[in-house]
Amino acid sequence: MNSPPLLPTLKLDWQPVADWLSTLVSSLLERQIVFQATVDDYDYWSVRCLNDRFSLADLCLLLAHVKASKEVCVSTIPSEDLSTVCIDMGLANLLLSEILCTDWEAQLIQPEALYLIGVDPNKLIYPEGDQNGKQD
Repeated sequence: MNSPPLLPTLKLDWQPVADWLSTLVSSLLERQIVFQATVDDYDYWSVRCLNDRFSLADLCLLLAHVKASKEVCVSTIPSEDLSTVCIDMGLANLLLSEILCTDWEAQLIQPEALYLIGVDPNKLIYPEGDQNGKQD
């Protein structure tokens, strides 16, 4: 019987995740964006903008940038409003994947940190040499 595989896991504190996403989205939308990462449930996280709202055009630009799937687009676009302060988990994960230059197999959401399981350490790049994430 084969042993179960050990997968590289990256522990990311929430503040660096919010900061990295703030930097990328600020660059894409060409205005200052300040995010706070929020854990909404044991299997869901998002980022909330503290200083602005996102129009449908803003969300469409971000979705197009990451080449989001139909499912991510549907979950990102608010159904009853023309703007929002939140970026949902689907879009946030795609943006974070771009920032870190890697994908992962699964994630564990905890109040203190986001654990990315099955990252490829050979592809992983921290933004501007930042190593606030911790690899286990």
